[in-house]
Amino acid sequence: MGHPILVQAASLLPVKNQHLLFEILSLVNQEIPDIKLRLAGAGPLQNELIDLAQSLDLNQSIVWQQQLDYPSMAQLYQTSHLYLQTSRHESQGMAVLEAMACGLPVLSTPVGVARDVSCLPPQTSAEALAAQVIEILSDKARYQQLCQQAHQTIEATYSLPITTGNFLKIYDEALNNR
Repeated sequence: MGHPILVQAASLLPVKNQHLLFEILSLVNQEIPDIKLRLAGAGPLQNELIDLAQSLDLNQSIVWQQQLDYPSMAQLYQTSHLYLQTSRHESQGMAVLEAMACGLPVLSTPVGVARDVSCLPPQTSAEALAAQVIEILSDKARYQQLCQQAHQTIEATYSLPITTGNFLKIYDEALNNR
């Protein structure tokens, strides 16, 4: 696997809770010292998060990707190992689905679509999420299985043909109930 890489694509806003993300990274770093985090996003908390990374001695572990254009996101996901969602709230969480479409397992807080698609039960504490990260990255066979499962879940539940069919059923029901 080489250097394991966590990824998160999110605006740097309080609701995205990158404070929790950095706390998780700090804990994982104690067990997996070569762990990296790619953080793709921009926002008003950037300077605060840079200071927090420095205070947690994470400067060497974080790659600040800034805001990436949409076509670059697939490569970001495909060159990472695990998507970590730490939001306090999500209405859906498109980044989670995009990461899974690229074959990344997802760990998360219990928000949005991540509640249903996380490869392990969603958690709210840094300790619990860090333990899950370590568990997944320490078992290569299981990790590979979770990568395949992530992509299969997207194909079976969120692909364009499935989503289109679901919308057509809703429209048919609405028209038939008039």
